[in-house]
Order: sequence, then C-alpha cells, then structure tokens
Amino acid sequence: PAPGFLRGHDHGHGHGHGHHPHHPHHPPPPKPDEPKPEEPKPEEPKPEEPKPEEPKPEEPKPEEPKPEEPKPEEPAQPEQPQQPEQPQQPEQSQSGQ
Repeated sequence: PAPGFLRGHDHGHGHGHGHHPHHPHHPPPPKPDEPKPEEPKPEEPKPEEPKPEEPKPEEPKPEEPKPEEPKPEEPAQPEQPQQPEQPQQPEQSQSGQ
C-alpha cells in the first residue's frame, strides 16, 4: 500500500505535477546503460576512415593553380587604368599643339 499511498499523494496534489520528482529518480537506472552508448564510441574511429578521403577532395585543389593563370593578368589590369592615363596625356599635348 505504501507505493499506492505515494501515488495517491501525487494525484491528491493534482498540481503536484512538480511532485513527479519520483520520475527523475527513474532516469538514474538508465545510467548503467550509459556504458552501452560508449560501445558506439569505438565505432567513431571508423568514421575517421572516410576522413583520410578528405585529402582526396584536396586533389581538385591542384586545379586551383589553373585559375591562378589569369591572375598574372590581373596585375596587368591595374596597369591598364594607368596606361590609358598616359596615352591621354600625350594625346592632350598633341591636340594642344
């Protein structure tokens, strides 16, 4: 009857939903199961196997140097704006003459 008495206590409170602290006590038993979740942990190293594949995606990186080829032209671009200015100056002096 003791267990029934406790239950009746909670029911009597009704609002005593907070009295359900007895439930939180139930979770402790699963704690012994916690070691089980550790079992998958040894499997975690397995997912690391694909990690070595990560360097593979780096292979395409060697292709990046290709896009860099146009980069050498980029430095020329900044000079282009200067070039037009230079020809403009001589043009002005010519037209002035």
